[in-house]
Amino acid sequence: MGVQVFNSLVACGMKLSPQEIRRNTLIKDQMRERCIPTLVESWFQILQTYQQSHPEITCQCLEVVGAFVSWIDLNLIANDRFVNLLLSQMSVMELREEACDCLFEIINKGMDPADKIKLVESLCQVLQSAGFFNVEQ
Repeated sequence: MGVQVFNSLVACGMKLSPQEIRRNTLIKDQMRERCIPTLVESWFQILQTYQQSHPEITCQCLEVVGAFVSWIDLNLIANDRFVNLLLSQMSVMELREEACDCLFEIINKGMDPADKIKLVESLCQVLQSAGFFNVEQ
């Protein structure tokens, strides 16, 4: 359902009328204000709770998270708690592809170049701390 909501609000590749664009923008603004933080917390709980017992649910949740990243506050997702969970899921074969896709969406999010550099540097530090790669300075 989350991806269906995303598809109807963002309408990737679809030509929308000005009225549809305004409507979708208003809906997304209301969602950001009223329910996105709660959704993000629910996603985190789902990802944490079901990663071992129900990897298919976890993969679907990762897909939803990746779909919403483009228009929600990135600080809700690009934080130590969430990124460390994604990194742990990268070591689980059934979750690896979706976890990588989700991390890609975080990095791919449109943003100011200076903010993008900070994001990438921060993610590199987390990846290095987690032992994913060693960066020589």
